[in-house]
Amino acid sequence: IHDNVVVIGGGLAGLKTALNLATNGHHVDLIEKDDHLGGFATKLGIIFPSEKPASEIIEQLITKVHQNDDIKIHLNTTVEHYEGTIGNFNLQLKATITDEYLQEETTTLQAGVIVLATGFKTYEPNKGEFGYGDSHVITTVDLTNYLKPGGKFEKKLELNNKKISSIGFLYCVGSRQVEDVHEPGPSGHLNAYCSRIC
Repeated sequence: IHDNVVVIGGGLAGLKTALNLATNGHHVDLIEKDDHLGGFATKLGIIFPSEKPASEIIEQLITKVHQNDDIKIHLNTTVEHYEGTIGNFNLQLKATITDEYLQEETTTLQAGVIVLATGFKTYEPNKGEFGYGDSHVITTVDLTNYLKPGGKFEKKLELNNKKISSIGFLYCVGSRQVEDVHEPGPSGHLNAYCSRIC
């Protein structure tokens, strides 16, 4: 039985999970497919309830993770295969190494527990869906980025040189899609579920 933990995903949830586990005495291997930690949260502006920029919170977590000797970070790495049961997992990792030449390296890890913290992708509406694609219809991610320091709305609420006097929010766009009513997304699939994040 192995007492170390593999955390797959180096975004907000993965960073926090890795830190909590390491603080409680576990060795953690943190696997991230990209060449940097932070995930989607690095794209956000001010977040609730701290009212701090997401980048500031993420940077603090990344610093703590780098400083913790019980956390080993694997960037540009994916899990190609795993087998086993709780307490005894074997994982095959593939790392892309960019030195002078692009190389791939395969390694094996053993772990007692695997935590999936693989993040999410926001829904990108189809053109015309609830007016999306018109210059006055944006996503909440767009709005968040417009409101952050240096964004379009930092100093004044204007869109297309017109003062914004009211804002309407549509929730659940892209959720609970129905065959023959909605268009499949780029993956070719419908989102037949509720995201549960409003």
